[in-house]
Amino acid sequence: GVDQQSMDEARILLGRILDAFVGKFSTFKRTIPQLLEEGEGKDLITLRSKLELPVQAVLNLQVPAEHSKEVNDCKNLI
Repeated sequence: GVDQQSMDEARILLGRILDAFVGKFSTFKRTIPQLLEEGEGKDLITLRSKLELPVQAVLNLQVPAEHSKEVNDCKNLI
């Protein structure tokens, strides 16, 4: 079994992870309409590359070393 302190720590960590994840969507909410507005009448390939850049940036994020143990612990609990 898992003790209560570990469960509490995991719950707090999960909250932080979810908060960061949701925060990424607020960035997209601001960025995508701006890019679409800028792209009106422009080449679709250029627009697509501008849209893919922020998405790739999020997908390529590395977990800071000091948090990697916490993230792995959280994955194990899930």
